[in-house]
Amino acid sequence: MVDKTRSLYRYRAGTRSGSFALLVALLFASSPGRVAAEQQMGEQLAIDFKAVDLEGRPFNGLDLKGKIVLLDFWAVWCTPCIDAIPELNQLTNDLAGDDFQIVSIASYSGTRDEVKRFLEDHPAEYTNVVGDEDLVYRYSVIGYPTYFLIDPRGNIHQKYVGALPGLMERIKSDVERLKEQFGMR
Repeated sequence: MVDKTRSLYRYRAGTRSGSFALLVALLFASSPGRVAAEQQMGEQLAIDFKAVDLEGRPFNGLDLKGKIVLLDFWAVWCTPCIDAIPELNQLTNDLAGDDFQIVSIASYSGTRDEVKRFLEDHPAEYTNVVGDEDLVYRYSVIGYPTYFLIDPRGNIHQKYVGALPGLMERIKSDVERLKEQFGMR
């Protein structure tokens, strides 16, 4: 799929439709990714993972069961990921409550101390942990940022890949629908 996407982009590069073609290819690529992530996890809940928070304490994703969770896979070298931090802060504030939580998983970003220092210049108002390569593989993350919206039962509801226009509004709308579906209003 990546080779097809690259050749499509090279073919259309320099035209307005080149960006559109790349966007369409990425959208098609994200749908199988959700299936791949679900297959990789098998019967395991999407929130069944362990990581380390920025203070060095163990983080257990199972503690999130019963909440709607947005998992944010990002990296300190990823410009769209960094640009999303203020939007994620706003999303946190807009959806504040006991029934919603953002957990940002830094990967391929150095040690927890390096991530912590980075976030001093880019304050995040939500939970941040450091993930390892196994966690990235388990979720079939192929690009950054990648977001997983997890329902209160701990299952993947939706996967979003990349920094698309209007993405945070779409996520907010999807969270509101989940809250309604699970009687969390």
